Amino acid sequence: MNNIEINNIEINNIEYNIEYNIENKINNLYDKIKNNSSIPKNWPSNIQYIHFMNYHKNFPKKSFIKKVLIQKIEDKNHILYGEYGLYATEKINKFEIIGEYTGLITEFGGRYVASFTGIDKLGIFGVDAEKAGNEMRFINDYHNIGLKPNTILKNTIIDRRPKILVVATEDIENGEELLMDYGDEYNDMFINRN
Repeated sequence: MNNIEINNIEINNIEYNIEYNIENKINNLYDKIKNNSSIPKNWPSNIQYIHFMNYHKNFPKKSFIKKVLIQKIEDKNHILYGEYGLYATEKINKFEIIGEYTGLITEFGGRYVASFTGIDKLGIFGVDAEKAGNEMRFINDYHNIGLKPNTILKNTIIDRRPKILVVATEDIENGEELLMDYGDEYNDMFINRN
């Protein structure tokens, strides 16, 4: 191995450790909230208040996101020919939640970062799916592909944890590419560079 390869490995290890430490800090914060939480005002005393769902270990889990498929773009007229996109494998209804945008929690922006909005005091920026994530990271920007986006990112809190969900903004037919609007900031930073 030469020095460049060693330095790249060291940089990757440092980046991973930073991301791991940030995620651990967030999980510790959530654990503190969970353990120190009280019940809401006026909660009936004869009803147990559940802060977080505690599923039985045999409770079934989804292994992957349904109704979508990652495909290499084979259409030579497509602006992203040779790259990948996300396509519906069956009809997705308007307002249907397709899945969660997953990745590594980050304090910084980036090409694959979906930002948390309206979530105060976390000290984090968003979810970075560049090196880790799920099918949602393959949704392309609609510019130069479609007339308009057919999905949107929605921030929410589930079990007191911030989540970024991908929601259909219109019916998406079987075989149709899922598209979203990455926003002006993304286009200025990564697309419209001179």
